[in-house]
Amino acid sequence: MVVRSDQDGPEALSYSDVSKFLTSLLAVPPEKAQVLVARLAPTDTTLLPAGRTTRLVGTAGISIDPAEREFFGPFQVRPPDTSVYLSNMAVDARFRRQGIAQLLLAACEQAAAAAGRSNDICLIVNQANDAAQALYQQAG
Repeated sequence: MVVRSDQDGPEALSYSDVSKFLTSLLAVPPEKAQVLVARLAPTDTTLLPAGRTTRLVGTAGISIDPAEREFFGPFQVRPPDTSVYLSNMAVDARFRRQGIAQLLLAACEQAAAAAGRSNDICLIVNQANDAAQALYQQAG
């Protein structure tokens, strides 16, 4: 999966960094942190890797417990402890502009609501990434 885009700039996180962070979240109980994934199950099998029935097209991580927020890459910004922290949302470049990020964001909001924290989600977005900024502004 492509984590960087042409808009992300030099401070973008590498696939390795994001992979390590998301893998660390998988070891955490879901009431403290979650990794959400978007998978494609198309009828057109040419969109799939050989031998697969689905394809990973997007990911997002949320940390509900502030103790699960040790990794911030180059940003070194700490979200408020009272907020759910949305991080590392990425959609495969080949599948962008199809509503996948909106669905991932909605799933993150649902997970925050289930944790009783529906009104306060914090995230960091690159100022040069107009598409991501538009997504988050549209979502409020």
